[in-house]
Amino acid sequence: MQSEYRVAVTIRRPRMEVAEAMFDLGRTPDWMQGVLGYQAESGTPPELGSEFAWRIGKRAEIFEIVEYEEARTLVMESDDRVLTFELEGVPEGSIAWITAWSDAGGLRSIMNVFGFARQRRAAIRSLRKLKQLVESGRYRAA
Repeated sequence: MQSEYRVAVTIRRPRMEVAEAMFDLGRTPDWMQGVLGYQAESGTPPELGSEFAWRIGKRAEIFEIVEYEEARTLVMESDDRVLTFELEGVPEGSIAWITAWSDAGGLRSIMNVFGFARQRRAAIRSLRKLKQLVESGRYRAA
């Protein structure tokens, strides 16, 4: 069973400034709900083909960067899901999207539906936190 969600928020800052915050994967624990830690595994994320681990609760989930367009798109893939960060410049600033997709079967698919609903709510809260940090000027590139 496939599960997918896509959430967005408008951030009143230029796309390049939002990209510095959103695409710096080492800083995602600052704003992304559920991500407690970050570690580069290979390459230098967000470089294409590089791998990194996010500590999510008590486990680490390893992702590979499968698509990257500077300040526009970052696609990450793990064993059981694809996560996409996207940015679009608009007159008001930037629209930031998070899209997640998973394809699990059997009992896992039933659990996936409930988990994705919870993850969607967390993604909305994450984007709101990112918006707050970037718009306040407290979240600048390292």
